[in-house]
Amino acid sequence: MGRVLLVLLVAAAVFVAFRLATARSSESTDGGTVTLKQFPALIDRIATTGKDGAFWVVLVPDTARADGFAANFQISMEGGRLGMDWVLLAQRNVEDRTKFEDFVRSQRLQAKELVGNDVHYLRVEGTDRLAAMSSELLRSMYGVTDATEMQLIITDFTWP
Repeated sequence: MGRVLLVLLVAAAVFVAFRLATARSSESTDGGTVTLKQFPALIDRIATTGKDGAFWVVLVPDTARADGFAANFQISMEGGRLGMDWVLLAQRNVEDRTKFEDFVRSQRLQAKELVGNDVHYLRVEGTDRLAAMSSELLRSMYGVTDATEMQLIITDFTWP
């Protein structure tokens, strides 16, 4: 239990630091846990109450590598546009980069590589299917089910 909490706290700190560097001001909030069923509501909420720099991250249970960071997935607001981000910081995310890019291509979309605060990430914009794509991505890559509870980190929007 203690190790899981430590991993979550370290992961939260890394993502908050990344976003603080790319946003003007930011308040981080532990969003508790969520399931795939809540993704549409999360996306709607960030779209309606978020501002540039707002984001939410889910940490996928039981996916951490030697670095202690779980695979994670992010939805964020950048330049007034909502998008899906694959942050290339956790070892697992770096290892699974090609799988992410293949998944994005299978959706007839393209991921662009960006850098914020010396952290590389892949961003996908231009789709109204973010909730469905997010769920499908986590199901196909990590076997996430409707019952899987994932740690949620939110910044700069209200939830719930």
